[in-house]
Amino acid sequence: MKPPYQPSLLRIIHAATAAAVGIGWLTGLVIYSKYDGRLFHLPWSYGGNLSELHSYAGKILLPVAILLALYAVTLGNWRLHKPSNTVMLLALALPLLSGKGMHMHWLIERQFDHLIYKIHLLGWMLIAAGLIWHVARAFQRGGAPLVTSMADLQVKEHDKPSDWPKQIMNWLGHHR
Repeated sequence: MKPPYQPSLLRIIHAATAAAVGIGWLTGLVIYSKYDGRLFHLPWSYGGNLSELHSYAGKILLPVAILLALYAVTLGNWRLHKPSNTVMLLALALPLLSGKGMHMHWLIERQFDHLIYKIHLLGWMLIAAGLIWHVARAFQRGGAPLVTSMADLQVKEHDKPSDWPKQIMNWLGHHR
C-alpha cells in the first residue's frame, strides 16, 4: 500500500509537537521518579536538574500546540472527526495549562497535595493514554504506511512553505 501524502505544514507542526511532548513527558518521568515516586521509581537516578528542560519543553509546546489546534480546526478539520485526534489535542491542554501554575519547590519540599500538581500528573497520564490510542487508531486506519507518512520528507509541488499562506487564504475563502 502506498503511503498517503500528508501536507507539509501538518507534518512540521506535528513533528514539533511530538518532539516537545516527548521531551516533556520523559523529563517529567525522571523528575517524578526523583522527587515524588509514590507510584514508581526508575531503576536509575539522574543527578542533574531536568526541571529547566521540562519547563522549556512546555514553553515550546504551548505555541506549537496552539498552531496544531489552529491547523486542526481549519485546514485539517476533517481529521477532528477521528475521536483519537480530538482527544489527543484536548489532552495536550491539561498539562500545558496546569504546568503554568507549577512550582519546583513543591517537589523539593515534598508538597504533593497541591491540586494543580495532581492535575498536571493527570494531564501527563492522559497524554500517554491518548498517544497510545492515537497511534493505535492510525495503525487500524492505515497501518504502517499511514503512521510513517507523517515522517515522510517528500514535499509535493504547491505544498512548500511558500505555498502555506495561499493554502490558508484558500481555506478562508471557502469558509466565509
